[in-house]
Amino acid sequence: MHEQIASFANHSFYEGRLRTLPDEVTPKKTSRFANLNFPKVNSEDILEQLMATRRMLFFPSETVNTVKLHEDEAKLAVKLVKTIISLYARNGRIFDPLTTVGIITPYRRQIALIKKYLRESHIEGYEKITVDTVERYQGSQREIIIYTFAVNNSRMIESLRNDYFDGDVRIDRKLNVAITRAEQQLIFIGNEGVLSTDLLFYRLFEFVKSKGGYIAEGARSAIAGAIKVPQEDFPTSVTEGVALPTTVFEQIFEKNIIQPIKQVSLRYPSDIMGFSADVCRNILIEYGRANFEQAVLAPTVDGNLQEVSSQNRVMAYCYFNLRKHYFSSLAIFRSGKELFQKNFANTSQRITFLDLGCGPLTSGMAFQEAFGHDNPDFCFEYFGIDISASMRYQAGLFAQTSLFSRQHKFWFGPSLEELPAQWLGDAFRLPRTVILNASYLFGNLTSDQAERLAHQINLLTAAYPLNQYIFVNQNPAADKRNRAYYAFKKALQVITKAVVSRTETVSYKNQALSLYDKREVVFYEMMSN
Repeated sequence: MHEQIASFANHSFYEGRLRTLPDEVTPKKTSRFANLNFPKVNSEDILEQLMATRRMLFFPSETVNTVKLHEDEAKLAVKLVKTIISLYARNGRIFDPLTTVGIITPYRRQIALIKKYLRESHIEGYEKITVDTVERYQGSQREIIIYTFAVNNSRMIESLRNDYFDGDVRIDRKLNVAITRAEQQLIFIGNEGVLSTDLLFYRLFEFVKSKGGYIAEGARSAIAGAIKVPQEDFPTSVTEGVALPTTVFEQIFEKNIIQPIKQVSLRYPSDIMGFSADVCRNILIEYGRANFEQAVLAPTVDGNLQEVSSQNRVMAYCYFNLRKHYFSSLAIFRSGKELFQKNFANTSQRITFLDLGCGPLTSGMAFQEAFGHDNPDFCFEYFGIDISASMRYQAGLFAQTSLFSRQHKFWFGPSLEELPAQWLGDAFRLPRTVILNASYLFGNLTSDQAERLAHQINLLTAAYPLNQYIFVNQNPAADKRNRAYYAFKKALQVITKAVVSRTETVSYKNQALSLYDKREVVFYEMMSN
């Protein structure tokens, strides 16, 4: 099994103990394909280009009204098989239907549909290509595995999982077997919006994205040939759309995050506090959806297991995610500058920023930069809500930096219900502009939790009806987990006037990080009363 494919299972299920054999140990199985060395590729065939250059791929599929069946996924699986055959033939390699490719899917109806399309495709030896459940693949491998999930609602996810615990490590037998069946290449096709409600699948797809294998256009477009190869480079100047931090923000981030990390990293930036980037993303921060209140065991770059404190997990989160989210928030606030400033003027510059899921004060710093950079008198009251005490602690450290003046007021707490009534009453004694900010929040909430949040905001707006309210929501555009947000919007009673709904690509310059960590395609909406 190639190291890149093994990496996710290794970090998720084996605590870093899994070791891949070097090429010289298994030359027949690995050396030919160790670098996906396909010198001859059809430049007109995007799928062929992807198969020739990406070790792992994920094609998101649309929701359809069928049970345990997905035609687009079945059609794409067969088209991928045909692409593999073409690529192998072009490069003088032997395609063996018994050993080259296998298709895994959890449901008999999907198995039958794929076999039907294979038969209709007139692929020579199609009947020898194994299309079966992951259980039937136990003990066998293929050079290339295609996994089509064929799920269309979250209730079906349970049938994909088979969990057990090895000590404190939760292992999904089915996913572990599916991943480790692939020797050289692994391809997933599935409904991202549904599957990403499960943390393990969310982490898996984010891992594939970090390797440049996420095909945003999706399965249906791939069938039609209307996809692009993900780009691995981007412009390097501000005029070409890459954001640069202000000197003040850069100095603050360097002092509060970079320097402390460098002090405990022997080979920075190749290791962060002793851990590889993959371990940091997958285990320490779980691609932003970790329980940051818990310490966690993780394998170091030297192969030892080490406990990582909740505060160090937050430091890793800041290193990988804070700047990316800071720049996306900054772009959003700047795009709505006219709306914000109009409301500021209407309330005599009385401003409250209520940050729902504040993290390490990311959006608060972006808000200050957007409106206070050229205005030394700009000031606002900040209420930061986050369930993680470690996140709130880090936010408090940033609040004490030179980015903010002494006139700024800060309060941090675990929930909206715990806002101090007296302080809230004092703050809203006169009409104010109240920004309710939700950055990357709704992907972590259920619809019921989102509706409860809407109810709390309805109570707030009913108690203080003279305020001007602006609700700001942002989420990665590729992340289709918006059910909770739609439930939230439906339950809102006062803040219902749509102002803007937009998707924007935000990039920033940082040579030490991969493209995955410094570019975001973000979807955002603003609403007001």
